[in-house]
Amino acid sequence: MSLIASSLLVVANMAMPSPEMPFFRDTLSIGNLPMIYVEVFVDPDGVVLECDVLEYEGSRRISRQICRQAVGKDIGEGARNDAGQPAHAVMMLSRVQGQNPDENLGAAPPAALVRAAQLQVMVAQLPGDGRNRRVDVLTEIAADGSVAACAPVLGDADAFTRIACDQATTHRFDSRDGGDGRPVSYVITLSVDFVLDD
Repeated sequence: MSLIASSLLVVANMAMPSPEMPFFRDTLSIGNLPMIYVEVFVDPDGVVLECDVLEYEGSRRISRQICRQAVGKDIGEGARNDAGQPAHAVMMLSRVQGQNPDENLGAAPPAALVRAAQLQVMVAQLPGDGRNRRVDVLTEIAADGSVAACAPVLGDADAFTRIACDQATTHRFDSRDGGDGRPVSYVITLSVDFVLDD
């Protein structure tokens, strides 16, 4: 497997918002649904501008109420872009009844809620006996939907992270509008699946 280092692979100055307990308790716990999984778009101060219910169990009415009440709420610390400056962000949040909420803050959703990766890369071989591997990369999407920067979520970049970032640069992503209705850049964690090409 040949590897071309991405010029957009950066030292991670980027960071996703850090949701705080009051947001989970006061918003995602409304109606005590067995499970809810939402996507939120937040401004640089950590205030929710948009909320979409992706998955839920229980009442449809209550799941919609949760998103309506989330808009305008402060989730906590906002995101940072590649320059380390406050930035808009798109993130997924989940709450599952019976889980300790402290363990759920900012965590990946439960396995039953894991959604399809945003990108897929077919490969001739993978290390070990695996047939697929998922890599998450922290990505800054420019106002026009192009990738402005890409970094590993945790630790140092390996070959998979570099390839994931290279693949991300070939795509255009959804543009998002800020509170003033104008397109803005934002930070998101992209999931990239490496799949064995039979």
